Amino acid sequence: MASKPKFDLDQLLPANPDDFLLKPKAAKAPLPEAPAVEAVKIKFSNQLPLDTWRQLHQYSFWERKDLATVLDQALLAFFAQHPDSQRELPAEEKKRRKLP
Repeated sequence: MASKPKFDLDQLLPANPDDFLLKPKAAKAPLPEAPAVEAVKIKFSNQLPLDTWRQLHQYSFWERKDLATVLDQALLAFFAQHPDSQRELPAEEKKRRKLP
């Protein structure tokens, strides 16, 4: 069994303790910019045929992508080929489907 390498903590301290205690503080680095706001995600459930579900998980595993990413990419590719997906729903239908 390989042993873990031991770290020499003395390397972290300066040779002269006064350098550590009296050293002027470095200027603080500016804070990084806030990350871009991520799109709102909505949880939903659905049913898939067993073979489709299995292929989804297999693809997700081998491509090292989470299921949400795979579904999102697949749906966006589908919507790109179907222009009706860009049409706004009538107000009554949006209310019935409880859409924002």
